[in-house]
Amino acid sequence: MIRKILIFLLCLIPLASCNDTQEKELDNNNTNPTPPPVTKKEDPEKKITRPKVDEYTEEKVDLGLSKEDEKLLLLNEKFPLGTDFKKIHDELGIKGVRPEGGLDELAAQGLTESKTKSPFLNQSLDLEFNFKNDSLYSFYYTVTETDFEKAEKLHKGIQQFYNQKLGKCVVPAAEEETRHIRTSLWIEKAPYGVMTYNVNTGQISWGFQNTKP
Repeated sequence: MIRKILIFLLCLIPLASCNDTQEKELDNNNTNPTPPPVTKKEDPEKKITRPKVDEYTEEKVDLGLSKEDEKLLLLNEKFPLGTDFKKIHDELGIKGVRPEGGLDELAAQGLTESKTKSPFLNQSLDLEFNFKNDSLYSFYYTVTETDFEKAEKLHKGIQQFYNQKLGKCVVPAAEEETRHIRTSLWIEKAPYGVMTYNVNTGQISWGFQNTKP
């Protein structure tokens, strides 16, 4: 009897091992597989390099300047300060000189002026040349545009023209009592440029002088 029991127990051992092996295989099959690494997709928008836009960039004003208009604006190159009266008289046909400001006491100091008109942008502007002992020391342009929008465009266009030639102008802070006057200065080097714009009257005056404004 005991022998039969031992034989029976010996038969159960392989079955138990088999069950353990099957359970392990089931456990391995039920284990979730390791997911593959996630590759992060690049945002196509980030690949595009967009130029920075300056919201304060000034719009370019096209005045439609003719070659003659540009030559007129660049008299500072044709007649450097120090040019004698005769040369300007012969090339521009300006009239003779008179005491500066009509004051004889200034004439006694050798200060004189000569004025003329010149076509500019299908209208006329005034030119004033100032001399000391017949040597040019300053000259100015003056034009008046009564239409406010046209005056604004003209002022800005002239300012931009000289900004390209002379470098960026300096715009002083407007004082309370002169808010209607806009001033632009080119003071990097002589000859020094200055321009004033009267918003109320539409008068724009600008020119060059040998003293810093």
